[in-house]
This record gives sequence, C-alpha cells and structure tokens, in this order.
Amino acid sequence: MLKIDIDKILPSNALIYLLTFVPGFFLQIAVAVARPDLASRIVAALEGMNAVVSYAGPLALLLIAFVTGATFISFVFVIQRSVVGNAWRLWFYLKPRICKHVFLPVLRRLLPAPRLDPGSPPPKPKWYWNWTGKLYRKTSDIVNPRPAGADPAFLWWAMLAKQLLKRRYGLDDVQLRATSLDPFRLVLTAPNRNEQWGDLMSVTLHATGWSALASLYFAPALRTSWFYIFIVFLIGIGLLNAIGVTRRWWNPMIGDLLRLRAVLREFPKLGTPAASESPKEKTEEG
Repeated sequence: MLKIDIDKILPSNALIYLLTFVPGFFLQIAVAVARPDLASRIVAALEGMNAVVSYAGPLALLLIAFVTGATFISFVFVIQRSVVGNAWRLWFYLKPRICKHVFLPVLRRLLPAPRLDPGSPPPKPKWYWNWTGKLYRKTSDIVNPRPAGADPAFLWWAMLAKQLLKRRYGLDDVQLRATSLDPFRLVLTAPNRNEQWGDLMSVTLHATGWSALASLYFAPALRTSWFYIFIVFLIGIGLLNAIGVTRRWWNPMIGDLLRLRAVLREFPKLGTPAASESPKEKTEEG
C-alpha cells in the first residue's frame, strides 16, 4: 500500500500556507454560488484591473483568499489558546477542590464504616461498594496528585535528557548533578506542529466553519438548516481538537509524555547511518 507523507514532500511552513487558502476560497465560492449578482460585479471590477495590469484580477482573488483564510486561522488560534486554554486552566484549578469538598464526602458516606470493635461481625456487603471504592481512589488521586518528578514519564525524560546533554553539549555527571533539570523541560526540546496546535486539518476545518458562518452575512440564501448543521459540524471538529491540545499541554502526566516523546526524537533511530556511527567516530571526524 502506497503511503504519502505530505510533511516530507513539502517544507514545514509550505503546507500551512497552502491550507490557509482553504477558508478564503470557501468564502469566495459560497458567496459566488449564493449571490451571482455580487459575483458578476466583482468579476467585472477584476476585468477592469486586468486591462491595467496583466493577471491583476486572479492575483487579487488569491490575495483576498490568503488574507481572509489567515484571518480565520488566526481567530482559531486565539480561540484555542485564549478561550479554550483559559477555560481548561480554570477547570484544572477547580477540579481538585470540587472533588475534595463535594465528591469525597459523598463517597465516604457510601463506603462501609470502619469497624471499631474487631470482634463485631463484618457489615453485609452492598452491590455498589466495589465501584464506589474505585471511584473513591480515583478521586483521591485527583485531590492528592503525585509529587512533581515522581511520575515514571518524568523519570525517563530526566534520564534521556542527561544523556542528550552529555552527547550534544559535553556536560559531565558532576555538572549535571549540580544543576536542576527543570528549566530544560521547557527549552531542551521543541514541540512539533501537531503537538503545539493539534491536527492541522482540524484547524483548517475549524477556520472554514467560521468562514462559512461569515458567508451568511453576504449571502442570506445560504441560511438553511443543512448549512447550519454543516457549520456546527466544522466548528465542533475544531473545538474538539483545541480541547485535546489544551488537555495535553496542561495535564502534567500527559505533558511529561509529550516531553519524553520530544527528547526521544533527538536520538537517531536504529538502522540509520547516524545511529550506527559512534560518538567517538563523530568527534574524530569533526
């Protein structure tokens, strides 16, 4: 089966620039289909531009599509970082407090009371004690999370980060023991595009949804139930992607997994020429 990786064919930013045209072209096509009179006036104006400068009309349409698409994609990034990000941070702050003062007292009442007299018979088991005990343990983990640096993902990241600092920057064990690795969690490895913004196609569809919503202002004929459903579907895909990205970056456990994945990318893969070449040989060649 033939698999094509677009990221390997196109440069890193070329795909972003190409997808930027999608919301702009969608707005132009939607307005042209629903408002042919408006489209004909725009085409007449562009033909007048072609009389002055060759290909001025098509270039103007491309420029309008790019600027419009970039505006909607920037609006999506604002929603992702400001609206969804601040809402998730607020929830992440309130979640342990709600669990501590609301859910834990209720779950304690549902669990069996401890026996004060060891000789007394055990209470009759109830059907909900099993799932109540599991829910109580999960809620307790939320209220009392693991201390920073105790997660296995962070321990693996710290070990690999030390190896990377030794090989790339020549630090030794004495220097690494005398410093803290916490600042390197933010600057040692950069997140890739998907980790930073999520799926790029979902971002484009999200921007296209807002572009479709804006087209209703210029073309009232599009205000139908099916078109509204289409808009809600596109914006819903983008919001789900924004929630997933925000959750990954603000959840400490998942964030450590992303940092571990990022530091692993800095090491050569098995079977590649860089992996088969030892550090000593690289030093001699240098």
